[in-house]
Amino acid sequence: MPVMPPPPPPDFQDDRSQITAPLERPREWSAWVAIGITMIAGAFGIYGSHVNAVGQIERLEERVAAAEESHAQTAELLARISADIVGLRSDVQGLERITAVQLSDIQRRIENLEKARAPRGR
Repeated sequence: MPVMPPPPPPDFQDDRSQITAPLERPREWSAWVAIGITMIAGAFGIYGSHVNAVGQIERLEERVAAAEESHAQTAELLARISADIVGLRSDVQGLERITAVQLSDIQRRIENLEKARAPRGR
């Protein structure tokens, strides 16, 4: 590897060594404008997303509220149907008892008629 010579010592009398930045550089100004426009566009995008999300949440809340109402109505109807079924069961049981009594009465009458027709005496 070749050895590089050391750099020359700084010349303190040279005006070019005193660097002063200009007040405005056209490149920096346009970069800041681009950054500002990008930030403003991003803020509008975020706001638009927020408004969209809020709208979706409100629609979901409406759907949930409608579902809760229909669920409550369904539960009420099911309770009524259950009560009606219990009433019908008791009605059927009562009719079964009445039918059993009527059938036993008919059976008793048939037996009495058969006894009356049967030949007597032997």
